[in-house]
Amino acid sequence: MNKQNHFTSKFRKKTNQELEYILENPSNYVPNAIQAAIWILEERGSESEQMSNAQEKIDDLHQQQSMKREKDIGIPIQTQDSNLRLLHWIIDSMLIQAAVYVVALLPDVDFNMLFAFAFFPVYYIYFETKYRQTPGKMVTDSIVTYADGKAPTTKSVILRTAARYIPFEAFSCLGQPSWGWHDQWTKTYVIKKSDLEKLKKQTRI
Repeated sequence: MNKQNHFTSKFRKKTNQELEYILENPSNYVPNAIQAAIWILEERGSESEQMSNAQEKIDDLHQQQSMKREKDIGIPIQTQDSNLRLLHWIIDSMLIQAAVYVVALLPDVDFNMLFAFAFFPVYYIYFETKYRQTPGKMVTDSIVTYADGKAPTTKSVILRTAARYIPFEAFSCLGQPSWGWHDQWTKTYVIKKSDLEKLKKQTRI
């Protein structure tokens, strides 16, 4: 288990007493802050009933969140952050435009808009079929999956790509949880690649 989150690097500068204060006043802190305090105290060899109780509450909260996600969208693992989904779209769009621009500059190529139109689906279908990731997703360690952790079929990838032609479809990924139209219509999800094994394990239970 990777015992790192947004708070761990900051909290390593705190004393044990300061970390214990966080556990004593959980209502003043978000769960990730409490979790970071527990991890660092464990690293320092501390053990206490208070730490055990705090960890139990966090585990219960994660279980409740997992059950709610599975009920709402069909997957127990958290989908990738909506801001990162937007970043995927920006990176992939820039790469597609750059490739089209380079081809247009080649002297011996009869460039036309048909190529530009065709390159878009080829880009997405190739990368999501072969790698389950576009370059934009690779940058953020994101991967496309079914709810059981299996790779999407070529048919699903083609349908995901076709859905991207719908006006403003990209903005459908900006909700919480992030599950865009091209995800919903193909029953696929974009999650952290590092969560894939955890997803497979949970769906085998």
